[in-house]
Amino acid sequence: MVSSCAAVVPTQIIQVVLDGLGNILKLASQSGDIDTITSAIEECGGLDKIEKLQQHNNEDIYKLAY
Repeated sequence: MVSSCAAVVPTQIIQVVLDGLGNILKLASQSGDIDTITSAIEECGGLDKIEKLQQHNNEDIYKLAY
């Protein structure tokens, strides 16, 4: 699914989303809510999508997803 989305969604949008997700995870870690946030990401299939983006041909997206 991500590969089809990644083909349609411009890389800049994917980068912004991954940056935002990284910021959310940083804040959750600082506030002690990291388990809640990571569970929500995993429950909606986000972890699988992030793992697929780790194989993206754009190096910047690869780095953000890793």
